[in-house]
Amino acid sequence: MFKTFIIIIAAIAHIAASGGNANESTYEQTDIIDSYIYKQETYNVGSLVDKLDALGYYDQMKDKNLDDFKENAAGEQNIYGWEETGRVFFADAEMLAEGFLVDFIEEIAPYLERQGVKFKEVQDTLKSNGDYVLIVNGEEHLIFTEKEQRDGLDWELSTERSFKMINRYLKQQGSREQIYALYGGNDLTAVFLTDDMYEAIMSYSEMPEYEKPQKFAP
Repeated sequence: MFKTFIIIIAAIAHIAASGGNANESTYEQTDIIDSYIYKQETYNVGSLVDKLDALGYYDQMKDKNLDDFKENAAGEQNIYGWEETGRVFFADAEMLAEGFLVDFIEEIAPYLERQGVKFKEVQDTLKSNGDYVLIVNGEEHLIFTEKEQRDGLDWELSTERSFKMINRYLKQQGSREQIYALYGGNDLTAVFLTDDMYEAIMSYSEMPEYEKPQKFAP
């Protein structure tokens, strides 16, 4: 439902910008890393949902909820789900860059703990030289420098560097899960996937580019 709401808002904004021409279906999307043009498409998600189910993506859902989800997935064009899957978390790149990174990590902490990753201490600070750093279990992680912020890279780097940091901790604990980015900017959403889940999504021929997860190597 959340993704549907985003698409509706994007459509309204586009129609207004194009002088009310509702027949034009191309939207301009600014990703946290790249800029690209995409077309809102209809695609068959049924077989991909079944494949992800077999790989354990929906393991935290009860059988009845999963049946309902599968039934609605085609109409809503949504393989990822939301809080019902336990894998998807709203992030918002702007909020990560403006002091909500600690809140985001606290939100995903229960999921990380199930993977063996425990953050006993998480805090952020702005150093005297203007660097924004995240301190995890006493270890400092650079999020962005003052110059990078002036250059307008703070949204991008807050996402990239925090996601890479999380993936390093997951890898150290031997977890098969990694954190990936969906969409971007204020719509940035995090999703946890195994390598097999990621490959299933990326190799699905009908999957539009704007629905594909973005990988952050640890």
